[in-house]
Amino acid sequence: MKGRRMTPKSKKIIACATLAGVVAALSGCQSMRPEGRKTGITDNDVYPYDNGKIDPYVELVLNPPGGPSPSDGTLGIPVGLFLNGNNGQSCFPTSAGWDRYYVTFYFLGPNVSPPPNPNNYPNPENLASVTVDTLLTANGANLDTGIVILDNLNPASKVCNDNTPSFASNTNLSSATFTPTGSGKKYRVTIFYKSSTLGGLSEVKMHWKYP
Repeated sequence: MKGRRMTPKSKKIIACATLAGVVAALSGCQSMRPEGRKTGITDNDVYPYDNGKIDPYVELVLNPPGGPSPSDGTLGIPVGLFLNGNNGQSCFPTSAGWDRYYVTFYFLGPNVSPPPNPNNYPNPENLASVTVDTLLTANGANLDTGIVILDNLNPASKVCNDNTPSFASNTNLSSATFTPTGSGKKYRVTIFYKSSTLGGLSEVKMHWKYP
């Protein structure tokens, strides 16, 4: 926050976790695959975490309801936190080279109550759309990414995106929008990349915004 003033209309919060702390928080990563549906299913049944998950290096720009722009931010994911494989996603098959993935904590539809804890990606304006992309020059000219946004309790309800031809710096980067998001619903984002395209990058950058 050096060199920036907070104003009543917006505030910038940087939540950084040390790599050791993040690894500890991710000790249950093997359980992140969706389980079969059952009576009384809850968010914790689908993606179980003790007291929630804190994504690493999340920079949030939060605007209150009625503020000048929706909330948005960036997430830097160290490549060591990506898991091997494709998380069972048919739109990014391992046969096509998709061999690394990372699942975020909750993104929110409107009117989620109570909010998740921690609330990494708040939606204070209760907007019914979320966009996630990797369209940042920090991701280099060669990285090939993919994005899935899915309903946490109905993983078949999802959007996938691979390439973005309009991003001239690297058309293999991605942007996905889930709209409309449902009232009271939570959403997961999975970021994929092909390890053969990583080059010398130490992290993958992701940008998110409502709507």
